[in-house]
Amino acid sequence: RRTAYDKINSKKPKAKIVAVQTLAETEHNTTTEQVVKDAVRVWDPSIRGYAIYTVRALCMGNLKDLLSPLLKDKSIRDGCLGALANSPTPADQEFVLSLVPKNSEIPEDILHELPRALAVRRDNESVHLLIQLLSDSDSTVRYWAAHSLKGNSSPELLEKLPQLIRNPKLRTTALTKLAIQNKIDGLQDIYVS
Repeated sequence: RRTAYDKINSKKPKAKIVAVQTLAETEHNTTTEQVVKDAVRVWDPSIRGYAIYTVRALCMGNLKDLLSPLLKDKSIRDGCLGALANSPTPADQEFVLSLVPKNSEIPEDILHELPRALAVRRDNESVHLLIQLLSDSDSTVRYWAAHSLKGNSSPELLEKLPQLIRNPKLRTTALTKLAIQNKIDGLQDIYVS
């Protein structure tokens, strides 16, 4: 860890990347949090994503002010959303959900990253949003929403799965796996007809 702390401020980008990747495999502590968050703030945008990955991997909190301005950068948006969703801080989690306007469509630039970012979340609001995304017109969004619900057996999901799986326009391999995992009856009839 000490070597990683020394190398994280190197002038060599590869040394910085190896240092922050090493820290991603250590236990979270205040020194690691400080140096990794500093890297997110000051590193060149071309390597900043490595530091954001470590923020996510170590479940760091209090990220809204650090990461929300970076959501404009499409190359790191997925990592930023994932780190915010994985944060133990309620304000960070609420911020992720606030990106989805109430009673309106999710902005296209957020839509593709959101299901993967919410994969670690099990709160009712996140699960409800993922269930809604199972009906999205974009098959990639539907796939990642179903994939992110893996291991979930909420009553709302169990209620909606049969009707979703019966609609051929909504089916994805991840949705089928989710239906099998939750032992939804009638799958044989659906795929035979």
